[in-house]
Amino acid sequence: MERWWIRPVVRLVLAVALPFLVPLLIAMMIWAMPGDPATNVCPDCTGEGMLQMVKDRNLDQGPMHFYKEWMSGMFSGDFGRSWAFQSGEEVSYLLKTGVGFSIKLFMMGSLLILLGAFCTARQWIPRWLKSTIRLVGMLPGLVLSLAAIAVYTVYINPSAMETTWTQVLLGAFILALADAALAGTIDGVDEVVESEGRRRYVQIAILRGESKLSNILPNTLPSLVGQLRARMLGLLSAAIIIEMILKINGVGELLVVGALKQDFPLVMACTFFYVMLSSVMLMIQAVVEVLVALSIRSSPKGVA
Repeated sequence: MERWWIRPVVRLVLAVALPFLVPLLIAMMIWAMPGDPATNVCPDCTGEGMLQMVKDRNLDQGPMHFYKEWMSGMFSGDFGRSWAFQSGEEVSYLLKTGVGFSIKLFMMGSLLILLGAFCTARQWIPRWLKSTIRLVGMLPGLVLSLAAIAVYTVYINPSAMETTWTQVLLGAFILALADAALAGTIDGVDEVVESEGRRRYVQIAILRGESKLSNILPNTLPSLVGQLRARMLGLLSAAIIIEMILKINGVGELLVVGALKQDFPLVMACTFFYVMLSSVMLMIQAVVEVLVALSIRSSPKGVA
């Protein structure tokens, strides 16, 4: 325990480094693909058109130049222009139209996960409801999403062209319930709380009239936060599939279409969005670990 600070420091370093490393990996992958990057991106371009395209898209001086130019623009809010999805359109504009829906979908799904963790820790969820959530959680998100879009198209809005709140709400519930996301959270919190609750110091505290949760929380909070971060990372991946199936015009849909069309500025911008969310969660986990450790070390001497 003398080096308790190492783990949160590593998390903070990773949180800061990931937004720089992931775009670099994508840039390296562009040049690692078979053939010439310019030919892969625009197989029909020839002659002067090819030379101009290569220069405009920073494909003429290798992956590091491409990466540096993209990062330089990113810091000023310029993510470049779309190559194929909407050729010539600013990627920042495309992101602006989709980022709101993606954030709403992810935040509402995460709130359901957090609510499930809180209610489980307080022992407010009855057994029958836990069993129901586990049963629903056995279904893949793909299956639930297909069922949801079928019902939505037939009974709610068959001719919808734009994303609605109903689609986002359906997606959030599917995100939380499918693939055992909520069920796994409930089981994980149950296991941690029950295991810690059997320890002697908790039993003595209960006999003194103190609450079980207030005694076990300082020791279990870092573990619980780590579990929740892992669940939310799973939500980020699942949200991409749900956006595609439920026709939610979010960043996940842009990422998939950009990857299929080899629209690398769009892919890098969308990936950067998800990496930033992941980095924020890493930072939160590190801060919680530091606060809990400092709180424990500030307790009066002799108090365990």
